[in-house]
Amino acid sequence: LAVLNSPHNKKRKFEEIRKILLKELSKNKELTLNELAVKSSLSWKTAKLHIIYLKGKGLVIETLSTPYVRMFKITEKGLKEKNL
Repeated sequence: LAVLNSPHNKKRKFEEIRKILLKELSKNKELTLNELAVKSSLSWKTAKLHIIYLKGKGLVIETLSTPYVRMFKITEKGLKEKNL
């Protein structure tokens, strides 16, 4: 419901979504995929797909991976990219 009532209800560009995810990770030491989705007003699946991209680019690393929880944190490269 929170996603539907979000001020970000319009379709956002990939670049904008990825910058938001990097910004949220830079504000917090580590976040789960679900926490990232909620803080960014994204669906879990959208957050997951963009995190996979950011991970592939070396901007984010996975710090914990279990069948139920995945945690991520931003890398130094990610911090520099966030500020561009």
